[in-house]
Amino acid sequence: MVVDGTRKTPAATALTDAESIEAMKTHASWTGKYTGNEQTPDGIKVAAMVDSATSQALAGKERIYFTRVNGNTMTMKSAPLIVPMTGATSVVDIELMKAD
Repeated sequence: MVVDGTRKTPAATALTDAESIEAMKTHASWTGKYTGNEQTPDGIKVAAMVDSATSQALAGKERIYFTRVNGNTMTMKSAPLIVPMTGATSVVDIELMKAD
């Protein structure tokens, strides 16, 4: 799941219609099978075939990420992609750190 970092917290537990629409427009999530074993200059290439997603526009599409591990930090960066909710081109850049 990817969520817009500027996403606003709803006023109450039960979302209004406007808050529900905003929540759908500010996230994307999907599931699918992946493979990852090709070493490239950008890192290990991880390819995933989307089988289910919050936006049907993602279903059946291949998602590509490049992964690197440096010490206790793992980074993943996507190839440029079009965000179905906005039509904008985006690159997902994630950094995960192992807790000591």
